[in-house]
Amino acid sequence: MANTTISPYHAVANPPVDFLLTQYNPQLALPIDQSILKFSKEADLFVGKDEAERLKREENELFAHANQEKQLLLEELIKYRERRHSPQVAAPLVPNVKCSWDDVIVALKKLSKEGDDNDTKFKKSLRAIGDNAEIFQRWLKLLPDGDYGATVSGAFKILLGVSAAQRSSDVRTAAFEALSEIPDVIQHAASYTYIYTAMKPKRLIEKTAALCSAVLIALRHIVRYFGDGSFKRALGALSRGPTFKEDMIQSLTTVKKLAAEVAEEANICQQARLQNMTTNMEVMNHNASSTHLTIQQGFSHLQSEAYVQRIGEEVHKRVVNDLMLLLATHPAYDHRTGQLLCLPSGVRQVKSSDAILSSDSESRNETRNVISTSGLIRLLRPSRLVVGDDLHRLVNSGHSLNLRQMDRVKWMMTSSNKIREWLMSSRSRVLLINGNSSAIESVSPTTFLASRLLTTLERMRSVISIYYFCSLHTPSSREHESNGTGMLRCLLVQLLEAGKPWNLSFLSEDDLDNLDGADLEALRNLVHNLIKRLPEKTVLFCVIDAVNFYERDDTRDDFLAVIDQLVFEVERSRKITIKVLFTCHLRSVFVREYVDDEDVLLVPERVDGDGQGWSKFTWQRTMGRQIEELGSSRSERE
Repeated sequence: MANTTISPYHAVANPPVDFLLTQYNPQLALPIDQSILKFSKEADLFVGKDEAERLKREENELFAHANQEKQLLLEELIKYRERRHSPQVAAPLVPNVKCSWDDVIVALKKLSKEGDDNDTKFKKSLRAIGDNAEIFQRWLKLLPDGDYGATVSGAFKILLGVSAAQRSSDVRTAAFEALSEIPDVIQHAASYTYIYTAMKPKRLIEKTAALCSAVLIALRHIVRYFGDGSFKRALGALSRGPTFKEDMIQSLTTVKKLAAEVAEEANICQQARLQNMTTNMEVMNHNASSTHLTIQQGFSHLQSEAYVQRIGEEVHKRVVNDLMLLLATHPAYDHRTGQLLCLPSGVRQVKSSDAILSSDSESRNETRNVISTSGLIRLLRPSRLVVGDDLHRLVNSGHSLNLRQMDRVKWMMTSSNKIREWLMSSRSRVLLINGNSSAIESVSPTTFLASRLLTTLERMRSVISIYYFCSLHTPSSREHESNGTGMLRCLLVQLLEAGKPWNLSFLSEDDLDNLDGADLEALRNLVHNLIKRLPEKTVLFCVIDAVNFYERDDTRDDFLAVIDQLVFEVERSRKITIKVLFTCHLRSVFVREYVDDEDVLLVPERVDGDGQGWSKFTWQRTMGRQIEELGSSRSERE
């Protein structure tokens, strides 16, 4: 059985909280005393003990229906066990139908090794359960205290333990295909499990409870289909009409629907969390000043009972939560990886006074000083522009994708002509790839494909390539311009650095003041004027990855203004060729409106693959060769 690859981007669910609760540091009075404060995933904050208990009760209430379905499944399992029990042996008063998921894995491995079963569909179902076992176990651990996981695991183990004679039937094949679909559906919502590990807002708990209920109902229908009354009666039911089977299939459809909903809700919660971080930093500063406390003062007293009594529990909670926020938003901490970043030395905010007006070779013939290319770059460069590091990081990100995700990369390269047509077209074109996968992770199959494309293009002297990875520049990274304005500044810096020395005499003092103030209209005018001044027959590639991260309400307007400008340049280009690629982890809603139907590539929700994923050979045989052909055809034209 294949092992599910866990992305390193999810190695730690909530490192700031983990640090506060586990790291011993006497100077900072850490770890936090959990008899005073507890971290609540429901509130995404440290709260008092009473509040934590109230939130836990609220979660249990939301799982009330799931608890009822759990009892119904238990009853169905007990009835099934009693019917299958040998009449020569007295049945236990309360059959033990619960077990751990580890017991399921043992039974699965044992069953997989049996060599007397030639049913290909049956073996495929076993492999599917094994492939998704790790993520499914992770999901079971997310469920509330109780025996949800033990009950679900018990259902799997009982069905896996049916004798070979009983399994050799159409009923067996259909039931095991249905059984294997449940972990597979959870696998497709894998990113949600990582988010739910770190935070559990009420709406996400409701969606999780509904999904849990649906899984329990589906298992009950599978068990009933497998052995209602007796195995022979189940076979007879097939001849009378597939009512049991219809119920089973319908219940699985519900599971798939709810899994998609919970994944989408998790994405919304994650984006809202990131969006609020910058605002919360301002609140933190206000709290510190209003309570006449500094974070440093709070550090030394966090565990002091007298201190808590003096300032009160509410202020104590503020200090701890401010500390957590400080850790989460520190520029050296990357929430996506749970790792510390190495900041480049000399990083600082560029002011207008840093924009050097020179009388160098660019401007000797001018009657006034003209800003140099390097001066304009310094003026435009956001304070933490790291797009150069982005590409280096992402091109090596293949290890963070599992084989299913890599199969999606391969599908995009080999199963559609849209990318090839976009690449090889002699005219300027726009292409949107809707990846139809998870929007949560910063690295997706479309991100990896975009990074490989850009790396190959960079080796071609005959083209200019500029890019921006939206998922790597969000409010959580503490970039002040994680929006359309910041994106356009990044693109402009790359364009200026890629071209030969520019004659920037068209920029007036007012223009420079507006650019220094990050005026969006001034930035749009600048990109138009620079593209207009590119040499004839230039090929310009522009890749914007993960547009869904900037389609949120708070960043949408500026972002769509930039999208509008890029599409405008494509439509107006005559002397040069512009190829713009937009990618979306899910399905774009707003950028989609700027792209014609024939220029949209939609990746299927489920992609059939050979489990081998992406390889350099496949890349070179498809995309790499096409890019080389693009370079050759351009050289011939020149």
